[in-house]
Amino acid sequence: MASAIVAGHGSFAAGMTSAVIRITGNSDSLLPFSNNELSKEAIEAELLDLIEKNSIRVIFTDLPSGSITIAARRIQRNIPDLKIVTGANLPLLIDFVLSADVINSKQEGGVGTIGDIIAHSVDRGRSGLMLIQGK
Repeated sequence: MASAIVAGHGSFAAGMTSAVIRITGNSDSLLPFSNNELSKEAIEAELLDLIEKNSIRVIFTDLPSGSITIAARRIQRNIPDLKIVTGANLPLLIDFVLSADVINSKQEGGVGTIGDIIAHSVDRGRSGLMLIQGK
């Protein structure tokens, strides 16, 4: 079962999800979602449907103030434990997926809460940003 939705404009989500699967071999943790040709009402309705059908509590989006993030924040009003992470990148998603078994585990003494794991993944995503300049 999926642990999170990766949502974005165009084929961002499908591309990121595909890359994560190629690198980690894990095809079960992320659900891609695109806002292609959807109204703001349809984005919200389809996101909510995915969240409810898959017991999702984490959404990764591409832009902090994009239509998907805005829809997710509206949904979050009624699902306060829903976590939204904006500016998603590949290092962040890889780290999250590699931690997904911990999130889904019901064993005592685990690594931490979902919030702890997401915070760690966000730090990994930040550290994945570099500026490489030529001469």
